[in-house]
Amino acid sequence: MGNTDVVVRSHACKALAKIGEKAATTEVIDALANALMDTNVDVSSHACETLTKIGETAANTQAINALIDALGDTNIEVRSHACEAFTKVSEKAAIIELVNGFLKALGDADASVRLQTSQTLRKIDIKLVTIDAINALLKVLGDTNSYVRQNVRETLGDIGKKAATIELINGLVNALSDNNAHVRIGACWSLCKMGEKAATVEVINGLANALADSNIIVRERACMCIASISEKAATTKLINALVNALRDMVLDVRTAAIWAMRKLSERAATTEMINGLLNAIRDNDADVRSQACIALGQIAEK
Repeated sequence: MGNTDVVVRSHACKALAKIGEKAATTEVIDALANALMDTNVDVSSHACETLTKIGETAANTQAINALIDALGDTNIEVRSHACEAFTKVSEKAAIIELVNGFLKALGDADASVRLQTSQTLRKIDIKLVTIDAINALLKVLGDTNSYVRQNVRETLGDIGKKAATIELINGLVNALSDNNAHVRIGACWSLCKMGEKAATVEVINGLANALADSNIIVRERACMCIASISEKAATTKLINALVNALRDMVLDVRTAAIWAMRKLSERAATTEMINGLLNAIRDNDADVRSQACIALGQIAEK
């Protein structure tokens, strides 16, 4: 693969891909790692494809570092192949090497690297996601790139649905009070995706506080999150916070609040909740009034 002829180098990568796992020697992996940086797009793309084919046994530090570098390649095909190869490598890679690789990539100055890494994290085995990786993901909730933020919050939500650890939940609760609005929004998104698994006292209190957040989207997402954990969320503090949200100046927040209140009314009804719903009947928005009537009807049936 050190041949000066581009066609020869490209065919060499293809040939190794056909050989598969039997080609996964140290020398071959090192050569493929170097080929990932080839100036010719065909060669670097084929190198990624080959690492994908033999990835289950190609988990050495150099291969992982090379794939991280490839995540930031200017060519979208190379980046895409690198993500696929990284996913395969992650199945057999030593966890410490993998985590260090992801931590490095999540902090990369290039947004395309952070984006590709956050997408790759959604594909790997959940058991490989360590506390360090979760902490790194929590920090990236405030990324300057909106697509990175979206992928990260979805990843954290996926992790939480499968393994709602204390570390993850506490990290998201702390994120609800972060100075960065993007982080607070992302935390609400992730908790919402986790559903009732996120229904701890700390989360419920954090969401109650989020209903008074200065950011409109945070308040709206907090309401949606409350609706997703409604069965265990009917605390006095939370209900009072929702009643206040029914008087929010922003329609989207009131709409989300009335939906959350309707979900809570299926499980419990307090005097404060009923009074809040009665006031909502006089809202200037027809949908809010309609949802308030439905919620009161549900309470009356009990």
